[in-house]
Amino acid sequence: QTISNNNMDIDLFSELNFQSYCKQLMMDYKTVDWNIHKKLQDAIFNCKNIYVYQPDQIFAINSFDIFSHYLGIKIYRIESYYRFKLIQEFGISEDSIFIITKAFSKLDEFETKVLDYFKKNNVPIFTISGIDGIFPDVENNIVIGNYKNTLDEYDRIVHFKTFYDPLISIIIFNLYLKLISKNKK
Repeated sequence: QTISNNNMDIDLFSELNFQSYCKQLMMDYKTVDWNIHKKLQDAIFNCKNIYVYQPDQIFAINSFDIFSHYLGIKIYRIESYYRFKLIQEFGISEDSIFIITKAFSKLDEFETKVLDYFKKNNVPIFTISGIDGIFPDVENNIVIGNYKNTLDEYDRIVHFKTFYDPLISIIIFNLYLKLISKNKK
């Protein structure tokens, strides 16, 4: 999968391209395990439903709705107890994955319930965390490093509150690639 840009072929699915994408988002690329990211990429490409915990940014919500529409997949956001109850009522659709995004890997009681629910239902789980790393008992952890250090406090608040969170953007990045590859077929 390559796109031409000023006569230069860019391999969208390469580690190098992902690395430069991370740099643009001021993420510490060195801590991203490319193999796990590739697993996430494959999972997003092959699933019909994505359950995501915690994207409360407006940017993410709008983007998810747009991608759902054009890709013909369902993206369910779980950001409240009410939303979680609904998912439990209707059950998990087949061909689903669950992505939990959180700056810190320590889960509260509600988050633990959500994670356990998806584990019990044998849904592939991916975690994307930002600062202190690994979630316990989850195989596919993507840690994007201490992005906190790359910006001063004011910039960081403005950047993340008004634009988007690097944790969410990894999901957006892969949805975007899925859209491009769909249009090439």
